[in-house]
Amino acid sequence: MMTPKERLYVRLQGRPVDKIPNVNIVMGLAAKVAGCSYREFVQNYRKLVDGNLLCVERYGIDAVSAISDPMREASAFGAAVEFPENGVPFSPVPLLSNPVDTSILQQADPLDCPRTVDRIQAVELLHQKVGDQYPVIGWVEGVLAELADLRGVNDLMVDLADGADYLAETMEMVYTVQCSFAKAQVNAGADFIGVGNAVASLVGPALYEVHAMAYDRRIVEYIHGLGAKVKFHICGNIRPILEHLKQVAPDILDIDWMVDF
Repeated sequence: MMTPKERLYVRLQGRPVDKIPNVNIVMGLAAKVAGCSYREFVQNYRKLVDGNLLCVERYGIDAVSAISDPMREASAFGAAVEFPENGVPFSPVPLLSNPVDTSILQQADPLDCPRTVDRIQAVELLHQKVGDQYPVIGWVEGVLAELADLRGVNDLMVDLADGADYLAETMEMVYTVQCSFAKAQVNAGADFIGVGNAVASLVGPALYEVHAMAYDRRIVEYIHGLGAKVKFHICGNIRPILEHLKQVAPDILDIDWMVDF
């Protein structure tokens, strides 16, 4: 019988496996089985690891993952983040307000922020615990999604439509930080990096092609260059951009429920 790690890699090679690999996301479920609030789950990497280990044992999940919330890098950039008891962390006031001042982003370092370091520690511990048996999935936000976390979704949508002057410079700065965060997780033992770019399902193919596709493709290529694979995740209806995502070329593309399989 294959190990989960063997199963996933063999399946990605297009060869037969003993069962379809199950790499579903288990954030809320993992917190529940770990017996902790979601607030604790996203701030204590040991709880995140415990929850993942219990999920693979109880439910036949074929991977462990450090995914928890989209506000890790936002914290590194300096955004204020609130932590509901049993909800996803969020930034109540966008870091990039009007007028947009990109200079406040220049000091971001995922190796020197408690929340990003916590995720790196989760990857490291998961690798120590099950790295020979299960693939370990780290996680970063896609460039467009991270910019939405920093700017706010509504304002970002307007800025994209208007082609705001700050976009190119800011997205390049964000891309650099995301690459650094991904590299730290690969160095800690991640076999895959999940890239979450939920807001990309909202912009339509024209704006996606102009503002996001090149960065998504670049971060996939960068992670491949590190020797890891990519699990690409966009919540929502991605049918309008599926042809673009073929060009992004991740190893795994998550499909949400409203996309006809």
